[in-house]
Amino acid sequence: MGSVIRGGRALRLPPPSAILYCARRRHFHPQLLHKSVAVSGVPGFKTRFWKHVLTNDTTSRYSHVWLFDSDLSIERLDLPVLLRVAAATGAEIIQPTIAGGNPGMWSYDERPTMNIYEDGALRCARNPDEDCAACRVATVEVKTPLFQPAAWQLVWGLLQLLPDEVLRGDYGLDLTWCKYVEAKLHGCWGGKKADSERCGAACVVSFTTPAQHLNSLSICRSWECRGKNNAFFQQQLKFRNALYRLNGGIGRYGVSPHDRFKQMKTKSCWSRTELLAARALRPEAAE
Repeated sequence: MGSVIRGGRALRLPPPSAILYCARRRHFHPQLLHKSVAVSGVPGFKTRFWKHVLTNDTTSRYSHVWLFDSDLSIERLDLPVLLRVAAATGAEIIQPTIAGGNPGMWSYDERPTMNIYEDGALRCARNPDEDCAACRVATVEVKTPLFQPAAWQLVWGLLQLLPDEVLRGDYGLDLTWCKYVEAKLHGCWGGKKADSERCGAACVVSFTTPAQHLNSLSICRSWECRGKNNAFFQQQLKFRNALYRLNGGIGRYGVSPHDRFKQMKTKSCWSRTELLAARALRPEAAE
């Protein structure tokens, strides 16, 4: 298993592995300070931490960069399987499906109603456990994305262009980074020498590796979140507007949350049988 760098709580992994832990130092128990754990604390929102700590110099030594919110429970998440699913699908950004309250776009419980069409049929409605083990998507959320190094370096490069006072939100990253990575790495979306097989293929959601969302609403303990135009919403808009103006208009890579499934000729979903054949899943998953 490759090494993983992670912004979140401590996670025990078999060697070789390395973890970057982001939290207030008072949350640490001395036993957690293993030699493979680097402790970093950056006041403010998570995008500011990503900018100042998860630099290219730091992350270039690792096989993946894994970010996730502090209110996600990953004790039952099979990380080795998630890494193998990413490899089998060629994902440059992948996330596990989310179970629990307020799961966002990729709810584990709502798979049968997702509009993943194949030949005019609602593919996941037939047998979601078998037919939709992993699917290509147009957006991967900010809750728990896992990046290939080249993809993360592009996203980190965008954060470097934003002043710290803007890094009080993350809205818009999830709607742009899939197409942005495809454009920069594979010449898609306007490139003259586009690798058409990779256009629409950067992002994948793994429905076979759910993570539990605890929905602690920790942001709303620091920001006013009530009302239509609350303080946190205004900060999110400020971040999105600044992001979308970068590099001549990053916003052109944005997609609507309602158009989050890929419209492409390449493969849209992998079945459990296919992932087993690719040795991405554990053999007991066949039972």
